[in-house]
Amino acid sequence: EPEASGVLAPLGRILRRYVLKKHQGSYGVVCNTVSLLPSLRQRSVPTLIACLRMGVPTSLTREYYGDEDFGHFTPIFEALQKLLPQSKGAARKLLEYLHLKHAPRGFRQDILMTLGSVGPADTACVMNAFVDFYTDDDWGELYDRMFFAIKRIGSPAIPVLIEILKDPDESRRSFAARLLGAYNDPDNRYATETLEVAARAAIPDLISAFVAGTGELKEACAYALGTMGSHANDAVPALSDALQHQHSFIRKAAAEALALIRPPSDEST
Repeated sequence: EPEASGVLAPLGRILRRYVLKKHQGSYGVVCNTVSLLPSLRQRSVPTLIACLRMGVPTSLTREYYGDEDFGHFTPIFEALQKLLPQSKGAARKLLEYLHLKHAPRGFRQDILMTLGSVGPADTACVMNAFVDFYTDDDWGELYDRMFFAIKRIGSPAIPVLIEILKDPDESRRSFAARLLGAYNDPDNRYATETLEVAARAAIPDLISAFVAGTGELKEACAYALGTMGSHANDAVPALSDALQHQHSFIRKAAAEALALIRPPSDEST
C-alpha cells in the first residue's frame, strides 16, 4: 500500500486516464487504483475530487451518464463517502460541481448522495447550499436525492435549519420550514423516529416564523407545524387567527394544520 503523499500524483493520473473509458478493463483499473487511496486517508480526497471534475463539462460524460452507465465513477464516489466525515472543507468543492448546470443529472445525483456523508464541521455549509439549491429552477428532479442526503446527515442538520428560519430571505426560510416538517411527515419515506423527535425542537421558531412571515412562508410553517401533531399545540392560537386571513391558501394551510394538531375527536373531549 502507498504510504507517502508523493504517490498521489501518479495515482491521480491513472484515474484521470481511465475514468471515462467504458470498457471493462478500465473499470478494473479504476477500482484497483481507488482501493489504494484510502490508506492515504484525507490526503487522497483532493485527488478523488479532481477526478470527478472530468465528469462535468465534456460531451463524452454526458453520453456516459445518458447511457446510465455510472460504473467508472462509482468507486470514486464510494471512496469519498468513507473519507468525507473527517475531511473538513472538502464538501465545498463538491458543492461547486453540484451547481454546474451543464453537468449530467446522474452526476449531480451522485454528488448529492455523497454529500450526505459530510462530517459535523461541514454540515452548516452543505445544508445552506441545499437550501439555496432548492430555490433554483431545476431543483425538482434532484429533490429526492437531496432529501436522502439530508437523512444521512441526520440530526446535526436540524439546528442549521432552525437557524435558517431566521434568515432575511423568505424563500430560504420557507424551504427550511418544509424540510423540518418533512421529518415528521408520514408520507416521507426518509423520515425516522429519531429525526422526528429532533425536528420538534424547531416548534417555537416555526411559530415565530409563521406569525412574522407572509405568503409562502406562512404556508410552509403551517405545513411543518401540522406534521408535528399535538406536539405543536402551542401553535393553535396563531393558526386559529390565520383562519381569518385574507388569502384563501393561508386559511386552508392553517385549517389543515389545526386538524392535525387537534383532531375533531380531541376537540369534543
